[in-house]
Amino acid sequence: MRHLTALQKAFLNAMLHKDDSDVTRFLWLSDPTDPCSSLTTYRFRAVLFGATCSPFILSATILKHLTLNKDNPAASTISNDLYVDNVVSSFTSETDVLKYFRQARELMAAGGFNLRSWTSNSSELRAMAEAEGVVDRDAVIKVLGLLWEPEIDQMSFVMRSINSKEKATKRGILQQTSTIYDPLGMLAPVTIRAKLLIQDLWKRKYAWDTPIPEREQNTWLHIAEDLNEAMTTSFPRLYFLDSPPNMVDEDYVLHVFVDASTRAYGAYLNTSSNSAFVFVKNRVAPVNELSLPRLELMAALIGARVAQHNMKAVLCKRVVCWSDSQITLQLIHSTKQLKRFEKNRVEEIRKLISDADWRYCPTVDNRADLQTRGIFASLLNIYRMTHNSQACLAARGTKWMFIP
Repeated sequence: MRHLTALQKAFLNAMLHKDDSDVTRFLWLSDPTDPCSSLTTYRFRAVLFGATCSPFILSATILKHLTLNKDNPAASTISNDLYVDNVVSSFTSETDVLKYFRQARELMAAGGFNLRSWTSNSSELRAMAEAEGVVDRDAVIKVLGLLWEPEIDQMSFVMRSINSKEKATKRGILQQTSTIYDPLGMLAPVTIRAKLLIQDLWKRKYAWDTPIPEREQNTWLHIAEDLNEAMTTSFPRLYFLDSPPNMVDEDYVLHVFVDASTRAYGAYLNTSSNSAFVFVKNRVAPVNELSLPRLELMAALIGARVAQHNMKAVLCKRVVCWSDSQITLQLIHSTKQLKRFEKNRVEEIRKLISDADWRYCPTVDNRADLQTRGIFASLLNIYRMTHNSQACLAARGTKWMFIP
């Protein structure tokens, strides 16, 4: 069960100590209707919205309140799932989320905060929130830059249409591609094509505001149309669909696929439970060309970094990493003295995910392959369905070779 709630007027409910209010002084007209009236000095009594330090002060205040009330079961959940003044949490059962609703409301009310705008994929929780006048009635909710439809539990992207009709410039292409917010890398196989085009324009030293040649214009036209189509993609919010009730944390495995081409490198993460997509990270290769084995090693480093980060967010306790580069696998397992470039990256990989298994898989089965080459938006859903198959991972994984 997933829920979202927000603190009402959060900043104004964090009061300033009297001794600190002098630093918030400001001047205002004693009579706002008379611009010639004398000035009066005012002081804020609460944390002012918009100051650089305000989010930190609000967060410190809330965390202090949660620490003082750590006996309340909701305290640890809010502490882990708080984003400024929003709380986004998930529970394994409807009973747990309903119990949390009561505990969280009482806990934050004791600190002078009102948790409102409750929404959930639980119809019972929405009914309880509506009875108390704190429900969010919107059918589509914006959650940390993405859109969520609670009733069907689907996520989608905020649609920002990319203009492909006007003459494109290097600045314009960079501005428009930067408007795509894709924190999980769901659209990475499509957006990598735009990144590679921008790098090509940079290599050819085109001026920022000069229209690019017709050949590149046509390339951008097709990419822009694909980006607009890709942003209509929706996906299930839940990572672990229909997991057996007897599964425990140790049963979940995070699989990390890494790959590189001469132009880009990256990593694709998914889980063994339902082979659910988790995260993608890719980068264009440096302008100063590197050998393919070195790019493969950099892909492995990216995979290690994102694996270490995502293990904190998902239930997986074990990591299995897959690469189609036997050179990379031999470097990671090597006990010999390595060159500085390889040595620094291998040491970081081992430090980040010291307990991970590194294994070989054929290129045809490497899920990170298309993250480095790019595909058309029309193939994106087919790509997702092909790779999000537990049977695929189970059937092929047993045939892949383990590199000791």
